[in-house]
Order: sequence, then C-alpha cells, then structure tokens
Amino acid sequence: PTPLLLEVSCACIGADLAGERSVELLVVDAEGHDDHAIAAYPLRSHPPRRIIFEPKHMPESRVVALGNQLRASGYECQVRLVNASKTCPTRGGTAIWHLISDVQPG
Repeated sequence: PTPLLLEVSCACIGADLAGERSVELLVVDAEGHDDHAIAAYPLRSHPPRRIIFEPKHMPESRVVALGNQLRASGYECQVRLVNASKTCPTRGGTAIWHLISDVQPG
C-alpha cells in the first residue's frame, strides 16, 4: 500500500505568546515527556501563574529534576495528591505548581 502523507502545521510557543501580557495556566499532558514540554516553554518571559502536569509516566529522576527546575523558577507545589512524595510532583497523580507570589497563606 502507498504510505499516507499528512501535512501538519507546527507552532512556536514563543511566537504565539508575543504580545501577551500574562499567562494564567499552562497544562501539559505529554505522556511521559511533560518535562521536555515545560523546558521548551519560555518560563522567564511568560511565567504562567499555575502549571499543571502529569508526571506518572516520567522516570523518578526526571520528576525530581523538573521539581527542582520549577522551584528555581519561583514555583512551589501547593497540592499533594494520592501517593504524593515530599518533593511534590507526584508520580501517582497530577502535580499543580503555583508561582510563590500567587500563593495565598492559610
């Protein structure tokens, strides 16, 4: 059989964000590659107030490295779900990170 060829458009997140003043939410579900997707996002120029991702398909070492990267970028984990570890992003569910400046006490 003849292979099926599809033309797919590609976007650059940096170009798509040009002119935007703020980003409220970044949701990533990349089936084990969430850390790569977040690494490609321009956190310094357009930091989202919240980042939600699913680390359960990622190796533990990459989950910890992503947690360290997010903390270094001014985020902290506010939600610990079922099977959550001390470092938060949890391997057992969804990890939700907030910019520290947006965390309300109490």
